[in-house]
Amino acid sequence: MAAEPAFVTVDGRPVAYLDEGPRDGAPVVLLHGGGIDRARRSWRETLPTLTGTYRAIAPDLPGYGDSASLGPVQDLGTLGGWLAGFLEAVSAPPAHVVGNSMGGGMGLWLAVHAPERVRSLVLVGSYGLAPRAPVHPLLWLWTKGPGGAMIPRLVARRRLAARAALTGVFRRPSRVTGALVDEMHDEARVQARNQAFRAFLRGEVAPWRYRTTFGDRLDRITCPVLVVHGKGDRLIGWRHARRAAQALPHGELLLMDAGHWPMREAPQDFTAALGNFLERVSH
Repeated sequence: MAAEPAFVTVDGRPVAYLDEGPRDGAPVVLLHGGGIDRARRSWRETLPTLTGTYRAIAPDLPGYGDSASLGPVQDLGTLGGWLAGFLEAVSAPPAHVVGNSMGGGMGLWLAVHAPERVRSLVLVGSYGLAPRAPVHPLLWLWTKGPGGAMIPRLVARRRLAARAALTGVFRRPSRVTGALVDEMHDEARVQARNQAFRAFLRGEVAPWRYRTTFGDRLDRITCPVLVVHGKGDRLIGWRHARRAAQALPHGELLLMDAGHWPMREAPQDFTAALGNFLERVSH
């Protein structure tokens, strides 16, 4: 049976989080992405591989799952500051930080602004590496209109829309299972109400580029960094990941046969790579 989430208060707002494994184990903090997500969805297959050795901490990010929102506009700096407060609240010492997409951007922010809190960093299809989206002006216009609000509502109403959303983040549509579609369909009801990803896009999408990128600050990150990226990632091209791995003083690159969500599309390969990296940097 899956563990029930614990709750803590950060800046006066409740935060739900999973806290599994030995309390004296080295902490591994798992940060899910935006869109239609929560901690248990992204890290379902990852958590059991960590909890024999590490203290695995996976929060529902603001406005996701059972955590309160930070408001209608959430930029990366606000989310990064929230993350620092969360780690303080759960008494986590310097941690191995693993982040997917928006969660990867939060990990980058923490490594730049509070490096004493980051023991190592794993970036999975990370935000903050690309200066703009593939069709950026259209994305900016989309954030200003009703489209961003309509998508989670549509996915909550129709399983076909949930399957289409998953197909967009998987490299191989054949890997989209009925169980995954059910998860997406159910979780969309939360985002139809909270609109947390729309708040992030409002905070981060300027007319011609993203407001936050770390390309010129990667050389400040001195901890070990594993950059994991799907070869079929349609949202963030893998060449941005390659450039980041080259710019990081202690960076390494792993390209996977996956899309934007490799820990759910290819969980065995992902967890094996993560476990190997954590073992190497823990000694």
